[in-house]
Amino acid sequence: MKRSGLAVVVVWVALGIGAPAAGEVDSKLHAAIEELIERTQAMNLGQQMGDSMVAQFIAFAKQADPDVSPRALEIIGEVVNEELTASLPELTDDTVRLYAEHFTLEEVQAMNRYHASPVGQKAIAVMPEILQGSIQQSQRWVNAIVPRMEQKLAERLAAEGLVLGAGAD
Repeated sequence: MKRSGLAVVVVWVALGIGAPAAGEVDSKLHAAIEELIERTQAMNLGQQMGDSMVAQFIAFAKQADPDVSPRALEIIGEVVNEELTASLPELTDDTVRLYAEHFTLEEVQAMNRYHASPVGQKAIAVMPEILQGSIQQSQRWVNAIVPRMEQKLAERLAAEGLVLGAGAD
């Protein structure tokens, strides 16, 4: 996965987990949120995140040592996947608490009904493609605007006699 993809995953994790609410979640709400997580296949993103992390660790290992052994790369995959699997219940609990901060039982039940509908099922099915397309579009967009921003920044800073890294004013 490209770096921008990893960045999106990192942002997703930062926003998705957040700071969990203090206290326990009502058992009915907890069950409804777990149903929503299962119904929407949200934890499949964890597998995608794991695959991305394995790819990044492998890329870093190959960059550090181009002759890295295939067994070392295999171990990287095993360790990352084992750790992610072991921590999945914690991620699920944090996600349940996060949803509980923002949605009532009735709202979660309504989301479950929507996701059980044909349109909801289609949304679940195509969302990975939409997410991947959004990542690619965002990367193209950033790649297009960064050179313009750099040019304008250089011009503006030069016009005011400012140089980055030259110390504070």
